[in-house]
Amino acid sequence: MKIKHHSLNRTLLSCIFLGFLNANPTLVDAQQNDNISWSLTPWSTLSTDFPALSNSAGWTDPDNYETIQALSINDELHLLARSDNGIYTYKWDGNNWITLAEKTPRLSNNKGWDDPANYRTIQALQTGDSLYLLGRGDSGIYLYRWFENEWSLLTASNPTWSDENGWADPSNYETIQALDVGGTLHLVARANEGIIVLKWSNNAWTKPTQDTLAWSDTAGWDKPSNYKTIQALEVDGALHIVARGNFGIKVVKLEKGKWITLAEGIPKWSNRSGWNDAPNYETIQALVVDDILHLVGRGNQGLMVVRWDNGSWIRLEGGMLDWSDSEGWADAANFKTIQALEVDQQLYIVARSNTGILVSRWNNSDSKWISLASGSPAWTDKSGWADESYYGTIRAVEIKGVLHLMTRGDDGMLLLSK
Repeated sequence: MKIKHHSLNRTLLSCIFLGFLNANPTLVDAQQNDNISWSLTPWSTLSTDFPALSNSAGWTDPDNYETIQALSINDELHLLARSDNGIYTYKWDGNNWITLAEKTPRLSNNKGWDDPANYRTIQALQTGDSLYLLGRGDSGIYLYRWFENEWSLLTASNPTWSDENGWADPSNYETIQALDVGGTLHLVARANEGIIVLKWSNNAWTKPTQDTLAWSDTAGWDKPSNYKTIQALEVDGALHIVARGNFGIKVVKLEKGKWITLAEGIPKWSNRSGWNDAPNYETIQALVVDDILHLVGRGNQGLMVVRWDNGSWIRLEGGMLDWSDSEGWADAANFKTIQALEVDQQLYIVARSNTGILVSRWNNSDSKWISLASGSPAWTDKSGWADESYYGTIRAVEIKGVLHLMTRGDDGMLLLSK
């Protein structure tokens, strides 16, 4: 079923990109306080309207636009997305988009991939020198590797995380995550009884641990405010999992086949403190910046950052951004766009507000945020960017130490850099 969306005016988009991007940005939405300094510079427009993931081609459908992914593979920007007929793969060569593959793998509507329990699990990543693509179909996990200029199927319906075995439950399929740990592909997910970890070795999935991490339904991990915060990542060569439980943040580490608890209930982003509200828990992001684990999250009063230091979380003094409920950040069109990432070994926060894009960089030397963009590009509510088929495709990615920003407009993808 097609979902009807309003259309952004092409002339208006041209005005935004040719005018706002090349003009001196204005201080929109600025808070002149002690923890923010300003270094506003214009964006460079690299590409517009291609790839042609346009409204007329059906990209206003969630089962299409939600699958758009931007990632760095060997320091080159790649874009992957699922159309009604399968996966499209593109590479940016520095001047133009190159089409690498069209409608393959055939993760198409007629094979059930327009089901949220399937398309929301599609993810691409680099492990070692290889590009992998993974997703959960009705019968289980499908794994592909990019080899000799095409996608090669490595395994199908394996593991059997199938509809029949309960994996059409959001509390299970939404936790599926593929990641690189020590140069090896790993797969992490939450089943009804707790966390499962698999490792791809010798063309088969193996279990690196028999230890139990019992984040089960009975322990409350089937609640969205808990399971949606589960994040697996590599820190110092080891698998870590960060998540929010009812009483706060949990951090565990897999070491020699055993789960070790590093933090329990700290930070105290608990239900009692309001962190079981979607505008809060959906913004929680764990990431590694300059080899140090960081945690970002937006509470009712604003966005805060903590850093792992000598076995405990340390809050960045001056690290609060006034992205509060009262400033409109409980609006899904704003809080769902918040992205934390490492750019040139520095912490960046990118998000869309009612008045346009905001970019802030944390400066460790003076414990301040440096604002790099405030209302530019002007992807505002008035310009139609409160539509999820637009704001839901905003992607920030680092390529060779430079911040790149990508999103979908009426006629296709837009690519900028700063």
